[in-house]
Amino acid sequence: MDHHLLEDGGTGKKMGLARLAKSCSSSSSMNSLSGVEKMKNKNDNNDVQEDRKPEEFSMDFHHSSPGSRVVVKQSGTVTLLPSKVNVVSYSGYQSCENVNTRTSINENLCSFESVGQSLPSGDPDFQLTPKENTTSCVTLQSVEGDTGHHSHLPPQIKRSNSLTRLSEVINQIHNLCMFPAQPIPAKEQYEPEGSLLQHCRSASLDELTSTQIVPGLPSLLPADLKRRNYLFGGLGNGSLLGGKELDRYFPNRNFTLFIATWNMNGKEPPVNLEEFLLPEAMERVPDFFVIGTQESGGSRSEWEVRLQATIGPSHVLFTSAVFGVLHLIVFMRRDLLWFCSVPEEDTYSLRPGIAYKTKGGVAIGFQFFGTRMLFINSHLTAHEEKQALRIQNFRNICHSLELPRLLPQKHKHKDVTHRYDCVFWLGDLNFRLAVDRDYVLGKLKKPGNDTYQHLLQWDQLSQARNRGEAFSEFEEGPITFAPTFKYDPGTDHYDTSSKQRVPSYTDRILFKSSRGSVKCCSYDACPLFRTSDHKPVSGMFQCQIRPGKDDVPFAAGIFNRDVYLEAIRRRKQFMRQPALRNCPVQ
Repeated sequence: MDHHLLEDGGTGKKMGLARLAKSCSSSSSMNSLSGVEKMKNKNDNNDVQEDRKPEEFSMDFHHSSPGSRVVVKQSGTVTLLPSKVNVVSYSGYQSCENVNTRTSINENLCSFESVGQSLPSGDPDFQLTPKENTTSCVTLQSVEGDTGHHSHLPPQIKRSNSLTRLSEVINQIHNLCMFPAQPIPAKEQYEPEGSLLQHCRSASLDELTSTQIVPGLPSLLPADLKRRNYLFGGLGNGSLLGGKELDRYFPNRNFTLFIATWNMNGKEPPVNLEEFLLPEAMERVPDFFVIGTQESGGSRSEWEVRLQATIGPSHVLFTSAVFGVLHLIVFMRRDLLWFCSVPEEDTYSLRPGIAYKTKGGVAIGFQFFGTRMLFINSHLTAHEEKQALRIQNFRNICHSLELPRLLPQKHKHKDVTHRYDCVFWLGDLNFRLAVDRDYVLGKLKKPGNDTYQHLLQWDQLSQARNRGEAFSEFEEGPITFAPTFKYDPGTDHYDTSSKQRVPSYTDRILFKSSRGSVKCCSYDACPLFRTSDHKPVSGMFQCQIRPGKDDVPFAAGIFNRDVYLEAIRRRKQFMRQPALRNCPVQ
């Protein structure tokens, strides 16, 4: 049928768009009145049957998986409860093969007819009219006692007037947010061949609704702003770091951190860093990313930009510190910047007379709400026979770091790890497996948790912790991966050079907490990286947090703006160049 001209009742006359619209409007109004009268008569008959249960209907969507059904209870409104609805169908793609008509922008916004959906609505402004003589993508069948009447088609939403457009759009958005999503079957992929969107992972809406993100900004009362402790005060609900603000962002008062350490051996890292920062095993993006490197390769700014480009715009570079070839970086979610104190940093060199700093420690400390956080990245003395020197390195770092300098303190402890609530110590600690190399290689021919736990009985770090010599107050997650040192660069083979190093767990992440609990959720290595003679090690942690006082110097939303903008530019470049699909960070 031509959309511009229509035969007028067999007279051969052509109707223009205006006459066609008027005719359709009149026909629709008559159908609406007829549908209401039929529904009223039907309800009068049903009132006699008092013991009859509400009739239930099931809906089969042609684009859903076979066997997926939706139960709809008959009531004053049509309620759709699909098991899964494709999000892409709400993005402007036609998901019905029978829909060939062109729709305007307003029709796409205010009607689900183009995607074969009927919209639940109890809004009195909606005029629900039965659909007649049209091919529908949704079939409605009776579940209890098929009476043979299959004319109960889903109602068509008709815009009554311009004032109801906003209400219609809000109801459609509500419908979209309430229904979970599923991937499109292969035969219904609407992206063109070679599109970047085909291989992108997306979270279903039921996962998004479980992230405990408060929708919209909370309302503020003038009386709240007049209180003197609204911007500065104690632990009350009016303070910026108080319990009210804390519960808004963390109702369970726990936040997550991703912490990683990697000795880069002075080499450039791989182009693709997703397996390092966003592994497949990661279920939720953490609130913090903390990355520490030793023997860092390349420039500092380039490394930070590539990390920012991989993580994405949801997080920003809060602070970073460098000491020689030691590099420590802290990313956090951008909406959490206002609840941190000014970050402080300090360093310690194990070789004070050498200009090129390769061994030592670099630390960053700050307060997040009421919890004081400390991160230490260190590279300790090497070689198996220098165990005593490594233990002394640990003690020197603990007693030499002058942190914090800005946060108020009642009593300054000699050990820096006692001045903070949560402490994470990461780096190349260089503790070795004090056992014959051939014996270790023989055991590693049968990899598994039993093998790794068996080898750890010769781990020098575990022995020092058990004897109380070093890291005795720290904890470590269960080691379920192979030794991360030493490999032939570019391969997965342990050292075949003349040095014949014993495979060892030199790269570690340890933690302690004096107030609140810290839980290690995962602890693993990244075996795919082969540019260095070390494998990266990362862990996911959950920390308990408490409210604080507004008596600390606020960071007030500061972050590295230059790194953020450059990373966003590179992400846009990737989206515009399909050739960079396998190299998302350049």
